[in-house]
Amino acid sequence: MQAIYSYHVCQKANYQISLDFLEDKLRPGYTNKEILTENEIRENIKLHTTEYEKNYLLDFPKNCFKESLAEKKLVETSQYFVELNKTDIENIINYSNASFDLFEKCCLIYFSILTDLNNYFINSNSKKNFEFLYSFFTQENTQKLIEECKKNIQKNKFKPTYKNENGFLNDLIKNDIEKYNLKENQDNLSIHNNKTLSPSYFVTEILFNSPTLEDFFENFNIYWNDDSSMVKHKVFQSLIDINKPDTDKTVEDVEISSKEGTIFFNKLVRKTISNEKSYLPWLANNTKNWDVNRIQELDRILILMALCELLEFENIPPKATLNEYLEIAKHYCSPKSRQFVNGIIDGIFKELTRDKKIKKSGKGLS
Repeated sequence: MQAIYSYHVCQKANYQISLDFLEDKLRPGYTNKEILTENEIRENIKLHTTEYEKNYLLDFPKNCFKESLAEKKLVETSQYFVELNKTDIENIINYSNASFDLFEKCCLIYFSILTDLNNYFINSNSKKNFEFLYSFFTQENTQKLIEECKKNIQKNKFKPTYKNENGFLNDLIKNDIEKYNLKENQDNLSIHNNKTLSPSYFVTEILFNSPTLEDFFENFNIYWNDDSSMVKHKVFQSLIDINKPDTDKTVEDVEISSKEGTIFFNKLVRKTISNEKSYLPWLANNTKNWDVNRIQELDRILILMALCELLEFENIPPKATLNEYLEIAKHYCSPKSRQFVNGIIDGIFKELTRDKKIKKSGKGLS
């Protein structure tokens, strides 16, 4: 959703740039023999700018190259505008993909730190002085988690940058972990596994609150203030899933990021943007008391993305799409706006179903 919003911002800027481009094209050059006053030039620019906005913006006539010089300039401007937008789409998608990669690395850093801490407390003479930490790392649940973390790190051939920083792990252990006052936190621990450290407690209460780690991530990821809560939530959820009783789930099964997810994101963004104009009538049909352009932009983008997923992704069940965008609306829309968005998406879905526009393939989808 953020990627499409960014594209809309770029598109508005590109439109203004294209108008400047058109004005430069329409101003007479030094070799032009025709003498025009400034007022005549301005009137000519105004006339053709209106024509550009009305007939040439994005959907320019293909036969214009056979017409007048002015029409050719309008076509050139339209093509320039389209190329600017294409470049921005690629830049936004590349930036988003890089953000996914950084997100994944931040999650893997937490897994890597757990394995390194395990090696330290298991192999060092820490049992006597830090029995609660030694006991934590020798727990069956912890060892299961550590083994899965190691597999995931090896699978991704991941080497975190903190390993190149002299004294980083030592600072983390000495300043944040060994100083953790177990007695002062007995009340908290009493609700976690009978007053013993659980993996989720260790990560959320100690690692997530570590000043040393926070400083590291702020230097590693310039967007850490925005990404921090999402990364921590994903890591915590992974630990919960892996440590559920009688589960066979591994770290590899707990998807942090994936090529399939990136491909899906890229396809959803491209198809929503390229089909936006054709989707707007469906939106208009279900907002008859509203001007589509007056709908809040994030709300409109959310609706268009849901419509795109219903129409363009044959292997995604409609119910999954409706539930997913219902959940997204809870996070990005106000209560009043959320109800409005969900009503429109539901109305569009019923209309598409009635007109047999939704084509799904695969077991249980058709």
